[in-house]
Amino acid sequence: MKYIDHSPKHPFVNVLIADGKYEVRILNRVVQKFQTDNVSLFSPATPLGGQKGLVSVLNVLKVLTDKFSNSNFLIVIDREHVSNTAQIMDEVKKFGIVPMDEDKTEYYFKAKVGQKMINVYVTIQGMKKNIEEEVSILIQQTYAQEISPDKDKIRDFLNTKNKNVESLIDDSNLPKLKKSFPCLIQVLECISNKHREV
Repeated sequence: MKYIDHSPKHPFVNVLIADGKYEVRILNRVVQKFQTDNVSLFSPATPLGGQKGLVSVLNVLKVLTDKFSNSNFLIVIDREHVSNTAQIMDEVKKFGIVPMDEDKTEYYFKAKVGQKMINVYVTIQGMKKNIEEEVSILIQQTYAQEISPDKDKIRDFLNTKNKNVESLIDDSNLPKLKKSFPCLIQVLECISNKHREV
């Protein structure tokens, strides 16, 4: 599986990130742990750049669904913005997107936009607030040290080890990443498996 920044020619999932570049850096490295070429993750140039949070993501989801033929989307969002997938399913209705109960899970639902069906995958990051909490868990697993889930403190600690968040993930195996980023790994496994069935 690859995370790419150009329009792919084979099956892909549009990635909609609610918070910014830090999540992109993490996702780019984590997907490389999946040894499959059956699907790519693609971040489209979003028409509503600069905004953050659930409303901005759903705005982009609606625009992309209306304009493009691809029907697979991955929402990456911190828990400070949304507590569960059911909340997202409720919010999408305000954008003319009708969520379906068929096959829904805690990280996936189908929805209808006009006559078009789409697949929406959801990964909600952090135990209480954000993805930095999960990076802190990975540091604790790797170095047996507790670091506050603050981006600057994480960066400063990793600098003492001549690391950054990318190399920290590169040096970690998938079982370790599952303990640190459980929802993200579960969703990526779901995406990989669904596209393997196609």
